[in-house]
Amino acid sequence: MVQEADRSANHPLRARFDEVYGQYQQLRSSLDELRDRLAGLRVTERSADGRVTATVGARGELIAVELTSAIYGERDAAALSRTITETVRRATSRAVAATQE
Repeated sequence: MVQEADRSANHPLRARFDEVYGQYQQLRSSLDELRDRLAGLRVTERSADGRVTATVGARGELIAVELTSAIYGERDAAALSRTITETVRRATSRAVAATQE
């Protein structure tokens, strides 16, 4: 009889454990999905003149920089450098915003 009373007292505790464990599994699944989405996130930004394209990942890490052949006519290396830097910064800013969403 004592064992039967102990089992009935544990029933609400077991039910609560099952509920919390179910919530944990759901959260874990959501986190895995979010991690996969972030791993695949890519943001591409193009410079105003269209000569520079930068692609970054979710953390703003630079993945690619593409330059059109029009840059070969550029004689101002400092201006080209600024254009590349600004394009990468804009892409990074957008990636950070997308990640926060």
